[in-house]
Amino acid sequence: MVVQFTAKHYDFLNHVFKVMKSFYNNNYTDICFEIGKTYGAPEEDIKKAIGIFDSLPITAPVPAMVNNIVFISRKVVLNKADVTQKPYAYEVDLEEKEWRIVSTVLDTYSRLLMGQFFVIYEQLDIPDNGVESNYDLVLKANHDARWNGVGVAQTRELLIPKLKEMRLGWNGNFGIANADNAYNSKLAYEMVKVLESCSRYECGMLKVTDEPLIKIVGGPKIVAF
Repeated sequence: MVVQFTAKHYDFLNHVFKVMKSFYNNNYTDICFEIGKTYGAPEEDIKKAIGIFDSLPITAPVPAMVNNIVFISRKVVLNKADVTQKPYAYEVDLEEKEWRIVSTVLDTYSRLLMGQFFVIYEQLDIPDNGVESNYDLVLKANHDARWNGVGVAQTRELLIPKLKEMRLGWNGNFGIANADNAYNSKLAYEMVKVLESCSRYECGMLKVTDEPLIKIVGGPKIVAF
Protein backbone atom coordinates (compact mmCIF):
# COMPACT_ATOMS: atom_id res chain seq x y z
CA MET A 1 0.00 0.00 0.00
CA VAL A 2 1.44 3.35 -1.07
CA VAL A 3 0.93 6.42 1.10
CA GLN A 4 1.84 9.98 0.11
CA PHE A 5 3.19 12.47 2.64
CA THR A 6 3.92 16.15 2.82
CA ALA A 7 7.52 16.86 3.86
CA LYS A 8 6.21 17.85 7.29
CA HIS A 9 4.36 14.54 7.73
CA TYR A 10 7.36 12.50 6.60
CA ASP A 11 9.79 14.21 9.00
CA PHE A 12 7.22 13.98 11.79
CA LEU A 13 6.75 10.23 11.26
CA ASN A 14 10.48 9.62 11.59
CA HIS A 15 10.52 11.72 14.77
CA VAL A 16 7.68 9.65 16.24
CA PHE A 17 9.53 6.41 15.41
CA LYS A 18 12.52 7.63 17.45
CA VAL A 19 10.48 8.67 20.49
CA MET A 20 8.27 5.58 20.47
CA LYS A 21 11.11 3.11 19.98
CA SER A 22 12.44 4.36 23.30
CA PHE A 23 8.97 4.13 24.87
CA TYR A 24 8.45 0.50 23.79
CA ASN A 25 11.89 -0.24 25.26
CA ASN A 26 10.31 0.80 28.59
CA ASN A 27 12.43 3.95 28.65
CA TYR A 28 10.32 6.96 29.65
CA THR A 29 12.94 9.67 29.08
CA ASP A 30 12.15 10.66 25.48
CA ILE A 31 8.36 10.61 25.81
CA CYS A 32 8.43 12.54 29.09
CA PHE A 33 10.64 15.25 27.61
CA GLU A 34 8.43 15.33 24.51
CA ILE A 35 5.30 15.88 26.60
CA GLY A 36 6.84 18.17 29.19
CA LYS A 37 8.57 20.48 26.69
CA THR A 38 5.38 20.66 24.62
CA TYR A 39 3.35 21.94 27.56
CA GLY A 40 6.05 24.13 29.10
CA ALA A 41 6.85 21.99 32.15
CA PRO A 42 10.11 22.89 33.94
CA GLU A 43 12.96 20.47 33.28
CA GLU A 44 13.11 19.67 36.99
CA ASP A 45 9.49 18.49 36.88
CA ILE A 46 10.12 16.42 33.75
CA LYS A 47 12.97 14.64 35.50
CA LYS A 48 10.76 14.07 38.57
CA ALA A 49 8.12 12.43 36.34
CA ILE A 50 10.74 10.16 34.76
CA GLY A 51 11.94 9.20 38.24
CA ILE A 52 8.42 8.28 39.32
CA PHE A 53 7.90 6.04 36.31
CA ASP A 54 11.32 4.43 36.77
CA SER A 55 10.72 3.78 40.48
CA LEU A 56 7.66 1.61 39.74
CA PRO A 57 8.72 -1.73 38.17
CA ILE A 58 5.27 -2.49 36.77
CA THR A 59 6.02 -2.19 33.03
CA ALA A 60 8.46 -3.97 30.76
CA PRO A 61 9.76 -3.63 27.19
CA VAL A 62 7.84 -4.97 24.20
CA PRO A 63 10.66 -6.44 22.06
CA ALA A 64 8.38 -7.33 19.15
CA MET A 65 7.19 -3.73 18.87
CA VAL A 66 10.73 -2.36 19.15
CA ASN A 67 11.84 -4.68 16.35
CA ASN A 68 8.85 -3.68 14.23
CA ILE A 69 9.62 0.02 14.65
CA VAL A 70 13.28 -0.50 13.72
CA PHE A 71 12.37 -2.59 10.67
CA ILE A 72 9.57 -0.33 9.43
CA SER A 73 11.46 2.91 10.04
CA ARG A 74 14.27 1.59 7.85
CA LYS A 75 11.79 0.64 5.14
CA VAL A 76 10.24 4.10 5.32
CA VAL A 77 13.66 5.56 4.50
CA LEU A 78 14.58 2.98 1.86
CA ASN A 79 11.15 2.89 0.18
CA LYS A 80 10.75 6.66 -0.02
CA ALA A 81 10.12 8.08 -3.48
CA ASP A 82 9.80 11.73 -4.47
CA VAL A 83 6.49 12.91 -5.89
CA THR A 84 5.65 16.18 -7.61
CA GLN A 85 1.93 16.32 -6.84
CA LYS A 86 1.71 19.23 -4.44
CA PRO A 87 1.26 19.33 -1.51
CA TYR A 88 2.88 15.89 -1.38
CA ALA A 89 6.65 15.50 -1.40
CA TYR A 90 7.18 11.77 -0.81
CA GLU A 91 5.43 8.44 -1.07
CA VAL A 92 6.23 5.26 0.83
CA ASP A 93 5.29 1.69 -0.07
CA LEU A 94 4.73 -0.71 2.84
CA GLU A 95 2.60 -3.79 3.37
CA GLU A 96 -0.84 -3.12 4.82
CA LYS A 97 0.04 -4.99 8.04
CA GLU A 98 3.06 -2.70 8.45
CA TRP A 99 0.88 0.38 8.07
CA ARG A 100 -1.35 -1.02 10.84
CA ILE A 101 1.69 -1.09 13.13
CA VAL A 102 2.51 2.49 12.12
CA SER A 103 -1.08 3.43 12.98
CA THR A 104 -0.77 1.85 16.45
CA VAL A 105 2.47 3.72 17.13
CA LEU A 106 0.99 7.05 16.01
CA ASP A 107 -2.21 6.48 17.98
CA THR A 108 -0.30 5.70 21.18
CA TYR A 109 1.90 8.77 20.69
CA SER A 110 -1.15 10.98 20.09
CA ARG A 111 -2.90 9.71 23.21
CA LEU A 112 0.16 10.20 25.40
CA LEU A 113 0.54 13.81 24.24
CA MET A 114 -3.18 14.34 24.86
CA GLY A 115 -2.81 13.22 28.48
CA GLN A 116 -4.29 9.72 28.17
CA PHE A 117 -1.54 8.10 30.23
CA PHE A 118 -3.56 4.96 30.86
CA VAL A 119 -2.49 3.88 27.36
CA ILE A 120 0.98 3.23 28.81
CA TYR A 121 -0.41 0.20 30.62
CA GLU A 122 -2.22 -1.03 27.52
CA GLN A 123 0.88 -0.87 25.32
CA LEU A 124 3.80 -1.92 27.52
CA ASP A 125 4.36 -5.42 28.89
CA ILE A 126 4.04 -6.49 32.51
CA PRO A 127 7.25 -7.80 34.13
CA ASP A 128 7.38 -11.49 34.97
CA ASN A 129 10.28 -12.74 37.08
CA GLY A 130 8.87 -16.26 37.21
CA VAL A 131 7.55 -15.93 40.76
CA GLU A 132 3.78 -16.35 40.59
CA SER A 133 2.95 -14.54 43.84
CA ASN A 134 5.11 -11.56 42.87
CA TYR A 135 3.59 -11.46 39.39
CA ASP A 136 0.13 -11.20 40.92
CA LEU A 137 1.24 -8.17 42.94
CA VAL A 138 2.82 -6.51 39.90
CA LEU A 139 -0.28 -7.24 37.83
CA LYS A 140 -2.50 -5.57 40.45
CA ALA A 141 -0.18 -2.55 40.66
CA ASN A 142 -0.20 -2.30 36.86
CA HIS A 143 -4.01 -2.35 36.76
CA ASP A 144 -4.24 0.18 39.62
CA ALA A 145 -1.97 2.54 37.68
CA ARG A 146 -3.92 2.05 34.45
CA TRP A 147 -7.38 2.64 35.85
CA ASN A 148 -6.76 4.96 38.80
CA GLY A 149 -3.28 6.40 38.36
CA VAL A 150 -2.09 4.84 41.62
CA GLY A 151 1.58 5.72 42.04
CA VAL A 152 1.81 7.66 38.78
CA ALA A 153 -0.98 10.27 38.72
CA GLN A 154 1.54 12.92 39.74
CA THR A 155 3.53 12.36 36.54
CA ARG A 156 0.76 13.76 34.38
CA GLU A 157 0.38 16.81 36.61
CA LEU A 158 4.12 17.42 36.40
CA LEU A 159 4.27 17.04 32.61
CA ILE A 160 0.97 18.74 31.71
CA PRO A 161 0.35 21.44 34.33
CA LYS A 162 -2.80 22.66 32.56
CA LEU A 163 -4.58 19.36 33.27
CA LYS A 164 -3.84 19.81 36.97
CA GLU A 165 -5.38 23.28 36.83
CA MET A 166 -8.46 21.82 35.12
CA ARG A 167 -8.82 19.30 37.99
CA LEU A 168 -9.54 16.43 35.65
CA GLY A 169 -9.40 12.87 36.94
CA TRP A 170 -6.74 10.35 35.95
CA ASN A 171 -8.54 9.44 32.72
CA GLY A 172 -9.56 13.02 31.92
CA ASN A 173 -7.77 14.69 29.02
CA PHE A 174 -7.93 17.63 26.64
CA GLY A 175 -9.80 15.91 23.83
CA ILE A 176 -8.38 15.83 20.33
CA ALA A 177 -9.86 19.10 19.06
CA ASN A 178 -9.24 21.13 22.22
CA ALA A 179 -7.22 24.30 21.62
CA ASP A 180 -4.87 23.33 24.49
CA ASN A 181 -4.10 19.91 23.01
CA ALA A 182 -0.64 19.52 21.49
CA TYR A 183 -0.43 20.13 17.73
CA ASN A 184 1.62 16.94 17.29
CA SER A 185 -1.13 14.94 19.02
CA LYS A 186 -3.60 16.29 16.47
CA LEU A 187 -1.26 15.66 13.53
CA ALA A 188 -0.72 12.04 14.60
CA TYR A 189 -4.48 11.60 15.07
CA GLU A 190 -5.19 12.71 11.50
CA MET A 191 -2.56 10.33 10.12
CA VAL A 192 -4.10 7.47 12.12
CA LYS A 193 -7.59 8.20 10.81
CA VAL A 194 -6.41 8.11 7.19
CA LEU A 195 -4.48 4.86 7.72
CA GLU A 196 -7.51 3.30 9.41
CA SER A 197 -9.62 4.15 6.37
CA CYS A 198 -7.64 1.95 3.97
CA SER A 199 -10.26 -0.82 3.78
CA ARG A 200 -13.22 1.51 3.24
CA TYR A 201 -14.77 3.12 0.18
CA GLU A 202 -15.44 6.44 1.89
CA CYS A 203 -14.49 7.87 5.25
CA GLY A 204 -15.52 10.91 7.25
CA MET A 205 -13.13 12.38 9.79
CA LEU A 206 -12.66 15.38 12.03
CA LYS A 207 -10.00 17.77 10.69
CA VAL A 208 -8.00 19.29 13.56
CA THR A 209 -4.87 20.77 11.91
CA ASP A 210 -4.11 23.02 8.96
CA GLU A 211 -1.85 20.39 7.35
CA PRO A 212 -3.21 18.52 4.30
CA LEU A 213 -4.14 14.91 5.04
CA ILE A 214 -1.77 12.15 4.05
CA LYS A 215 -3.11 10.23 1.05
CA ILE A 216 -3.48 6.51 0.32
CA VAL A 217 -2.86 6.04 -3.39
CA GLY A 218 -6.03 4.48 -4.81
CA GLY A 219 -7.57 4.71 -1.34
CA PRO A 220 -10.99 5.85 -0.19
CA LYS A 221 -12.52 9.27 -0.58
CA ILE A 222 -12.11 11.11 2.72
CA VAL A 223 -14.58 13.76 3.78
CA ALA A 224 -13.11 16.08 6.40
CA PHE A 225 -15.30 18.20 8.65
